[in-house]
Amino acid sequence: MIKRNNIKAFLSKSKFNLAEADIRDKASLDKIFRKFKIHKVIHLAAQPGVSFSLENPFSPYGVSKRTGELLCFNYNYLYHPPVTILRFFTVYGPKQRPDMAIYKFAKLINDEKETTLFGNGETKRDYTFIDDIINGITTCLRKDFDFQIFNLGYSKPITLLYLISLIEKNLKKKAKIKFLPSQLGDPPITYADITKSKELLNFHPGVSIEEGIKNFIQWYKHEKT
Repeated sequence: MIKRNNIKAFLSKSKFNLAEADIRDKASLDKIFRKFKIHKVIHLAAQPGVSFSLENPFSPYGVSKRTGELLCFNYNYLYHPPVTILRFFTVYGPKQRPDMAIYKFAKLINDEKETTLFGNGETKRDYTFIDDIINGITTCLRKDFDFQIFNLGYSKPITLLYLISLIEKNLKKKAKIKFLPSQLGDPPITYADITKSKELLNFHPGVSIEEGIKNFIQWYKHEKT
């Protein structure tokens, strides 16, 4: 229901077509590609989240992502389809998945429920607003790379406690925080080195975490009314 609500506004657009199929079903994909004459694909299908990969392993989260990159490189080397791989860093913003941290924190704080934090709250992440990610994606669509890998992130990591403080400020409510031990597989800091993206994509993310959280909370409040 959430996913369908997110695309509801596009269903009446003449340049938007919704095709429902399993990406593992080659026959269905062949039919879709022939019908719409597709020349470029933005492939965003994946198993989201670190914790699920630890509880239900085929290969852990980070390893599976790197393995996917190596498979793409090998396929490009053998068969020569142009491939551009984009590494996203903690994307957030309006219409994001409700199982992601910022949405969950906002809901818990707004509902005045206990907010669980793993570790001491000092872990750092590179939160990247959706508009900056979309700009990076659309730039890549206009480029003709053979094989490239780019990091798309804001490149200014912040602590979990600072993130919580921004959500509190915009909701005008105080979080009821409960600290728990750090989760297995949870690195202390992740952030994007976007030097290459700046040089080849002219990628310069412009939405700060302060502005981004403000925009997200405004959307969140509107959704709840």
